[in-house]
Amino acid sequence: YKDGLARFATEPYNTDSMTIKNNCIHLTNSKVNKDNTDSYGDNDDLFSGFLWTLSMLQEYFKEEDIDWDSIWPKIEDVVRKTIILGYDTMKKECLGLKSSYNCYKLLGFDIMLDENLKPWVLEVNTDPWLFAD
Repeated sequence: YKDGLARFATEPYNTDSMTIKNNCIHLTNSKVNKDNTDSYGDNDDLFSGFLWTLSMLQEYFKEEDIDWDSIWPKIEDVVRKTIILGYDTMKKECLGLKSSYNCYKLLGFDIMLDENLKPWVLEVNTDPWLFAD
């Protein structure tokens, strides 16, 4: 499945210590940001919300002249490397099954792109929420 979700904070990120308690700056969680409607705006603007599909993100990158085809393989690479790091632990969860083909794990990856569009794994969810709130 090629699509997924991209979530954004509804306030611009900053490191000012006076804003540390403003969760809408530091978190991308939908429950935190969904009520902060003054900051993310215009229903007529496709790119104004805090919750996009990856297809929307790809379209935004295209409009901003950012090469998605150079970024996506880097995201896939950090995901693969992270899975390899956790493989032994995941394999242990399949012990006792008649066949490892019957064992699967759905993972949710939180990836951040830095100012140079380098992907970083923030966390891996072993029980990801599969719905857009």
